[in-house]
Amino acid sequence: MNPGTILGPYRVDSLIGAGGMGEVYLGTDTRLDRQVAIKILASGLANNAAVRERFEREAKTISSLNHPNICTLFDLGRHGESDYLVMEYVQGETLLDRIARGPIPPIQVVRIGVEIARALDAAHRQGIIHRDLKPGNVMLTRSGVKLLDFGLAKLSARGAEESERGTAASMLTEQKPLTEEGSILGTFQYMSPEQVEGRPADARSDIFALGAVLYEMATGKRAFQGTSRASLIAAILDREPPPMSEIQPLTPPGMERLIRACLAKDPDERLQTAHDAALQLGWVGETSSVIEPQGLRRRKKIAPWIVAALFGAATLATSAMWWRERTAPPPPYSFSINAPADHSLVGAGFYCPSPDGRTVALVAVHRESGVVSLWAQRLDDGSVRKLADKVSAVVPFWSPDGDWIGFVLGPDRMMRVRPGGGQPELITRSPMNGRAAWSEDGTIIFTRNFGAPISVVSAAGGDATPVTRLDPEKRESYHGDPRLLPGDGRFLFISRSVADNRNEIRAGSLDGSAPVTIMSADALVGYSDPWLLFVRDGGIYAQRFDAGKLRLEGEPARVVDNAMFSGTDVTASAYLSRDGALTWQAFRDEPTELVAFGRNGATVGSVWKQNNIGNAALSSDEQTLAVGQWDRTKGAPDVSIVDLQRGIATRLTSGLAAFTRPQISPDGSLVAFNSDRDGMFDIYLQATDGSTKDRLLWKDEADKTPSSWSPDGRVLAVIRSSPKTRNDIWMVPVDPPGKSEPWLETEHNEVLAVISPDGNWVAYVSSQSGESELYVRRRAGGRAVRVSTSGGGRAAWSHNGSELLWIASGKRIMSAAVVLTGDEPRIGTPQELFTEPRISTNNLTITRDGRILLVVRGAHADMDLPIEYSTAWTSKL
Repeated sequence: MNPGTILGPYRVDSLIGAGGMGEVYLGTDTRLDRQVAIKILASGLANNAAVRERFEREAKTISSLNHPNICTLFDLGRHGESDYLVMEYVQGETLLDRIARGPIPPIQVVRIGVEIARALDAAHRQGIIHRDLKPGNVMLTRSGVKLLDFGLAKLSARGAEESERGTAASMLTEQKPLTEEGSILGTFQYMSPEQVEGRPADARSDIFALGAVLYEMATGKRAFQGTSRASLIAAILDREPPPMSEIQPLTPPGMERLIRACLAKDPDERLQTAHDAALQLGWVGETSSVIEPQGLRRRKKIAPWIVAALFGAATLATSAMWWRERTAPPPPYSFSINAPADHSLVGAGFYCPSPDGRTVALVAVHRESGVVSLWAQRLDDGSVRKLADKVSAVVPFWSPDGDWIGFVLGPDRMMRVRPGGGQPELITRSPMNGRAAWSEDGTIIFTRNFGAPISVVSAAGGDATPVTRLDPEKRESYHGDPRLLPGDGRFLFISRSVADNRNEIRAGSLDGSAPVTIMSADALVGYSDPWLLFVRDGGIYAQRFDAGKLRLEGEPARVVDNAMFSGTDVTASAYLSRDGALTWQAFRDEPTELVAFGRNGATVGSVWKQNNIGNAALSSDEQTLAVGQWDRTKGAPDVSIVDLQRGIATRLTSGLAAFTRPQISPDGSLVAFNSDRDGMFDIYLQATDGSTKDRLLWKDEADKTPSSWSPDGRVLAVIRSSPKTRNDIWMVPVDPPGKSEPWLETEHNEVLAVISPDGNWVAYVSSQSGESELYVRRRAGGRAVRVSTSGGGRAAWSHNGSELLWIASGKRIMSAAVVLTGDEPRIGTPQELFTEPRISTNNLTITRDGRILLVVRGAHADMDLPIEYSTAWTSKL
């Protein structure tokens, strides 16, 4: 159906998806002004009287369900020849997509499983059997689990009569294939033996499916697999799934016993009610050993026997067996760590595991409010604790005994706080770039800013002093990411040289002696005797390293593919703890697109699709697009120019340096961008057709970012970073070239400057109120007038300058009327137009007709990359 179609009181806004039953649309209930999901029954089914009768009867039954973990059915209607359901609009990701990223930690399996079981119990009490429980029908939302498609998935194109018999063929619904050829699609893997055999299904069939879903959550593998329909049916009827403890040693024994009870072949031997399943899962979650490796539990269980044997003068052979058991290494294990509920990591790498590997400190942003907080998340029980709000997006770090977590509060206060909570304490006033290391003697090693040497400060407080020196002959632009070595104050760090455009791992010393070059690498991961881990060509490598002699041995071996790292910040999103546990974040391509929205939030169309778009700028004639796109091989973005008429993209930049934040001149002939190829981020200009080589526009000792052009193309507004005044707004003459001058330089943070269409006003974001808000000020000077009331972000002027739109916290698109007269503008009351959780906060454009907004939208609500934790990486050496 086309956007704008009216179905009774409901308006169709955009297509969400399609399947065998029909299409699902995002819509609006015009009476209550709320978003809904509208499911249209496929015409082939709607013309079958038996199907329609059952469709209506079951819809009425399901509408009686009122449970927080069940997707609510609001209405049932008919439009022309099409029947439709109106349901609660649920945002989040399916359990199927979550499992695709790897096994889920046991504590999260418990939480999700309990909510699924409670939903099933509520349905069973109403006499409703789901009969199609699978990961694709479970949605993970901010408020918890939502179970979808109750009683509807059993309908098939063969009609209600065959569905009523419950045959395997009628239950089959398409989802994702097991194999390329001869594959079995869909829900076969979750059917109970009685369903496969065509016998009547009752509530215990849903219990079987629950067990299969729990098994897959905990192990990342399906309980029953086969390369053909026959082999899969045989597995369901006759075979037991592989023991979970063999796949995931962290599986609690109580959880495995529960899942096996759910998967019993005979319904009478199976767990009988979803209520009991929820209770038993809750008991598993309450045990203290919820993620303790079973190998460790087995050693604990035999400890009394060992003691008795020793004191009972056991034989030498028995003692030898005990010794082997005592000294055997714990089994390897792996799992994923996610941000706290309703939060996302502020970016890749903003976390740090504790020295004992039992807790992770991470910096996360609230998805609604945008507040950045510091958290401590335990890995043994999954509990999380917020330690501080409004922290800087800087990587946290631990004291060597694990008693303190260091972080940065605001722009320049280095603090420490107990992982169990309490009042943060000031260490020193200093900004921090990258990571820090805390030595045994109480010295903290860190880098103040990009372009600065490594400094040291006492954890007890005081002033920071440099301990390395950037080499001007090599044109070094960065020393950072320190990692302590065992012994007398030596540490590894990463050095970046502009002269030969390479990064090196070096060994420095707290006594300030000259560093020793170890090797070339893209980024440093860490050292755990005897292995040095580093990033090269997008993967993590391990190589033997003699820390005493500072000498590499043997050849490097690739232990992780596709690791996330930033060539811009010269940091890896990975750590190697002292006990050899490796944590990292895997790079994933993010499908992104430039989307045209109407003012009501309805999607008008897709302008351009391309993976990993970071930001985009549209030319005044709306024919040319400049995009920044992340290159996974170098860990940095490049700039491409897109001809929208022809649908062709041409990469404009190349090389190992980063090229970011393109801004197209009003006539479309030039693109301004910044690059760190000469050390700091400087401003460059280049013809959009690539006919000329780029030329340097402005270079100095600070990082700079182009923000917007003046309408005549003569001046470029630029954001310049300063250690003293944070970010400031400068005006840079382009035609003719001239001296750059500060336009707004205060102790506050001023960013995202956008010059008005008449060239006389500037909209920008400032922290002068204590929060980031949008302001307007005359370009010639004068008093700033605040526009936003609840958070300001990237703004855009309407074509005639009579309106400002901006992205507020929570990714809300806001609007305010503007009258540009006199020395101060008159601002109307801000109005929310719509919310789009998947948009990038770096982009917002209004087309010349003033009706369509262009923003970059990702496939996911955020790029919240899970943290992978593994002790099994050494198996690849």
